[in-house]
Amino acid sequence: MTGQVNYQGKPLSHGTILFEISGGGFAHGEIKDGQIINVGTSDRGVGVPLGEASVVIQSIETVESKKNRRSEAGGDGGMDYGRDLIPVRYSNPTTSGLSATIERGENVLTFDLTK
Repeated sequence: MTGQVNYQGKPLSHGTILFEISGGGFAHGEIKDGQIINVGTSDRGVGVPLGEASVVIQSIETVESKKNRRSEAGGDGGMDYGRDLIPVRYSNPTTSGLSATIERGENVLTFDLTK
């Protein structure tokens, strides 16, 4: 699966995209320079589930990283803080208004996001 994500008429610089297939199944990918890339599931060898999908897109600019506590596993804990580069409604499947039909073969999708 490939495609394009634009925000206010320009390619979205970076982000993530999630496809929630009705009836079950998820796929996720990256957005780099407006291009949808590396779409798949967390199970190796499993392609993108077919069917109607709700789509979620996020693009966050990291503005601060807090690494001042230890995690339960013993590693450095903490959380990245940032600001949304696109309206937060696109990050929720019930408010994004975005959908796609995933079919067999090559799927090329375009999403034009607005304010």
